[in-house]
Amino acid sequence: MLNLSKPVRVAVYCYSEGVDSDFIAYQRYVVQQDLAERLDRLPIITHYVDEGVCSRTEVRPNFQRLLLEAAAGAIDCVAVTDMDRLSNDLDGESHLSRFFQRHGVLVVECHSSKGILVRVAA
Repeated sequence: MLNLSKPVRVAVYCYSEGVDSDFIAYQRYVVQQDLAERLDRLPIITHYVDEGVCSRTEVRPNFQRLLLEAAAGAIDCVAVTDMDRLSNDLDGESHLSRFFQRHGVLVVECHSSKGILVRVAA
């Protein structure tokens, strides 16, 4: 359960199958912008990034570190741009959901704010 008297400890997990630093930067940006809109105070954010690792395995170094820290009670919330960043099959997602719930960790999916395109006369 979250202790609201302390800052929320958020694990931002970013992942890409290929080496794509722009996509990782995009994921970080989207999550941080969404969290800034949702939270009334600054969280303590730790980034976990796996780049160039197959998504069909849970053997991703920083993903494993995130799971260990969640089990140890060091994380209150995991934030991702899409649930498939954590697992790309329903069985894996269900297993992870139970794991995080058992350890009192909230998982949130963050999305970019909808922009409005305005044409300005020159």
